[in-house]
Amino acid sequence: MVASDIPEHDALSANPPQTDAGSGGENPQESLGTAVQEEAKPKLKFEYDVESVGACKRRIIVTIPREEVDRYFAEELDKIRNEATVPGFRPGRAPRRLLEKRFRSELEEPVKSRLMLDSFWSLIEEAKLAPIGDPDLDPDDVELPEEGDFAFEFTVEVRPEFQLPQWRGLKLQRKVFELTPEYVDRAMQQLVQKFTDLAEVNGPAEMGDYIECEITLRHEGRVLNSADDERIQIRPTLTFLDGIIRDFGEKMVGVRQGESRFCDVEVAESCADPNLAGKTVQAHFKVHKVLRPQTAQSIEEIARVAGYDSPDLFRKSFEDQLRARMELRVYEDLRKQILDQLLDVVPFDLPEDLVRKQTEREIRRRAVELTRSGYTAEEIRRELNLIAREAREVVVRLLREHFLLERLAEEEKIEASEQDIEEEIQRIARMTMRSPRQVRAEYEQENAWDVLRNAIVERKVIDRIVSEAEVTDVQMPLPVEEPSEETALDMEVVRQVPEREEESTG
Repeated sequence: MVASDIPEHDALSANPPQTDAGSGGENPQESLGTAVQEEAKPKLKFEYDVESVGACKRRIIVTIPREEVDRYFAEELDKIRNEATVPGFRPGRAPRRLLEKRFRSELEEPVKSRLMLDSFWSLIEEAKLAPIGDPDLDPDDVELPEEGDFAFEFTVEVRPEFQLPQWRGLKLQRKVFELTPEYVDRAMQQLVQKFTDLAEVNGPAEMGDYIECEITLRHEGRVLNSADDERIQIRPTLTFLDGIIRDFGEKMVGVRQGESRFCDVEVAESCADPNLAGKTVQAHFKVHKVLRPQTAQSIEEIARVAGYDSPDLFRKSFEDQLRARMELRVYEDLRKQILDQLLDVVPFDLPEDLVRKQTEREIRRRAVELTRSGYTAEEIRRELNLIAREAREVVVRLLREHFLLERLAEEEKIEASEQDIEEEIQRIARMTMRSPRQVRAEYEQENAWDVLRNAIVERKVIDRIVSEAEVTDVQMPLPVEEPSEETALDMEVVRQVPEREEESTG
């Protein structure tokens, strides 16, 4: 049992409270007074036991002495004393003993919540734990006793423990690409082919055509998922978030409007139903229309539709996107070299449940990297589907990389500043031809600021390692972009049932 008297925190946050530097508009004298008051505030005293119950999981028992519970009750009572209404007394004039008797039951929840939250965040600091998720604790299941000490327990997933390897002086090869006008011309011609009008045809579908269809996925008569009015380009392979049809093109070539086709779908191990993981299910495509690409638009027309004043400005923006892609290739190759060397000497295991929980986070992080480098929505979807399907293999590696880079960032005090975030927003806006306001709104809506911040920090860590490495530049031929043989759908084979829906059907 370890005793603690860490200062209590006034608010819950994902990280220990920090001073809000540079906020402006404060009276310095008032700030000083507030700081003195908080410094003089009594410390929360409690004891705790920490037990390892897995590679990244800890079971913790917290015991808070009765005098601390009573102190928190007194503090909560002080907050309402001047406004509390008691028959026969003016507000603020009722005896304290009467107030305690009348309002004690109403104060139990805020007292319990404060004690649990303050002790948790103080414990994180005292025990030097690095949580990677919320504690497994439902406050409604915890009772605050009327007498005696207050004890509760919970489990929490924490970052794996390991010794940092020697990262300075690594030997690295940096690829160097020279973007030529001829390469830009070829890439623009490939781009033009994507900007075509579609015309409905009555004849059989060909490879490269599009179908508008209804999709139903079944296994032994049970409907797993369905969608209507999906537009799909016929390519050799069709991928889902958790499955793949390897002979999609072969099955769809020749289909006509009003006809149906059936395809076998290989279900990924990462699917929502463990009983279907690795199995084969059936997809039914009911085709409403067959659409065929027509003559490609001119560069001038594409530039006009995209909102550019001239084809030259459009070409310059396209060159910027190509450079961003080259930069990503260079960065990812350096990152792989670095982490191959470092992870080989830093062995640590990750539990299966942690891998499952972190898959979505890693998918979002990868989306940020591809978006800032000018990849199209279709290209990004193919990459994300691959990660989602091969979650076990891909995400384990990504998580190990993340934990190692996070530790290095802490060691070197590397952070993402507000200026870094603003520059990243501006870059993403340029690459996606949106306004910075739209990009901010998207991150706000998806609550993805932590993903963006982490991606910035990881790149800064890689840059730091490269700056202290022995780097040899190697001239490389420009990559040839081959036409994709995959169409990726933002759809699951096995639909994940929301928790509320599960409860209503249970």
